[in-house]
Amino acid sequence: MSIQANGNNLLIGRGKAYFDRYVSGVPSGNFRFLGVGPKFEITPSSTEKDRYDMSRAAAPLLTTVTTQQDHKLVIDLDEFTKDNLALALFGTTSVVTQATTAVTAETVFTGLAATLLPDTILRLKNRNVPFTGTGALVLTATPGPTPMVLGTDYEMEDGEMGLIRILSTCTTIATITAITAAYTPTTGTFSRVAAGVDTNIYGVVMFKGDPANGPAMEVEAWKVRIKPSAALALIADDYGLITLEGRVIADAVNHPTAPLYQVTYR
Repeated sequence: MSIQANGNNLLIGRGKAYFDRYVSGVPSGNFRFLGVGPKFEITPSSTEKDRYDMSRAAAPLLTTVTTQQDHKLVIDLDEFTKDNLALALFGTTSVVTQATTAVTAETVFTGLAATLLPDTILRLKNRNVPFTGTGALVLTATPGPTPMVLGTDYEMEDGEMGLIRILSTCTTIATITAITAAYTPTTGTFSRVAAGVDTNIYGVVMFKGDPANGPAMEVEAWKVRIKPSAALALIADDYGLITLEGRVIADAVNHPTAPLYQVTYR
């Protein structure tokens, strides 16, 4: 019997991608699961140098040599974690802790009379500002009313961000030239991404295949320069995606037999 095609070798891919972001130019040794995502692709390409036989009218190709090669990864991520978002924004992550420290006279508005308009949004310097109860926000206008009245002169737009909205029912809005705030923010810890501060993001990329059909493969790329390659849609009518592109950099010093990456069949 002649050799037959094997359907077990037809691939419908699934799997997990991991990333170890370089710290001070070297891998940290701590891999992070990038979360669920619909795409993990490798695209090899090459630059070739051709020579044609110009001694003949047809000028047939005499030889061709690959002079350069480039291996790119494309990874689509569904999960908008802070670390994934940092990759999508050339950013770094931090955890910020806000203490409960009383504020006595924070300036939130200064201007000429009649420049404060209805529906103006003013922002306080702190987050998690209480609008009622202990440490509640007190706004003082110059000239009056003193204090401004919640629900008449202003309302809470977003206490977590520290946003207040001036209302059209504020009777002295045309004369106000300054507003100060007194409050005690509640303590809080939150994550933050500083965008655009790291334009050269390197890391180790690892993929563990768990296909619906076909061979399960592992991919290990030792040094990959990661960058975003698509818009980050924060308003959309479908699930958002973080799309990353990676260029594989040779690491012959540490991996002489496979300087770019290796694929292992599980």
